[in-house]
Amino acid sequence: MAGFLNRPTLLIAIDDGPAAIAEGLAHALQQLDRDLLLFIDVGGDVLAHGDEPGLRSPLCDAIMLAAAARLAAAGTPVLLGIFGVAAMPS
Repeated sequence: MAGFLNRPTLLIAIDDGPAAIAEGLAHALQQLDRDLLLFIDVGGDVLAHGDEPGLRSPLCDAIMLAAAARLAAAGTPVLLGIFGVAAMPS
């Protein structure tokens, strides 16, 4: 992706949890001289309760949302976007 966009790109592993992710992203924000972190969820799973039929990736979404919340609480500008919200069966 970095080569395609010709821009610095970050890969995030969720293994160490939200605190480590938030710390790493705060560092990257500073190193890249940026002033906003944009979190994009594809499909809208990040809004789920966790028990919806067809839910695909609630753990990763929850961990990244927790990292975003930590950053926002520390004063870092954070924006959450959702691309292609999926219809939830009733």
